[in-house]
Amino acid sequence: MVPNVVGMGLIDATYMLEKFGLFVQPVGSGIVREQSIKAGLRINKGQKIILQLG
Repeated sequence: MVPNVVGMGLIDATYMLEKFGLFVQPVGSGIVREQSIKAGLRINKGQKIILQLG
C-alpha cells in the first residue's frame, strides 16, 4: 500500500516509496505537496508515482 509522503523532503519520500517498489518522478523542488497515487491504495511494483514539490 502507498504511504503518505506529503510534507516530507524529496530524499526521504523517494527512499520510502522506492522501498515499496515504486518509481518516483519528482516535479519541482522543496517538500512534497501532492502525490499522484493516494495514500493507502494498493499498487504494483514498478508503478510510477509523481510527486509535486513546492
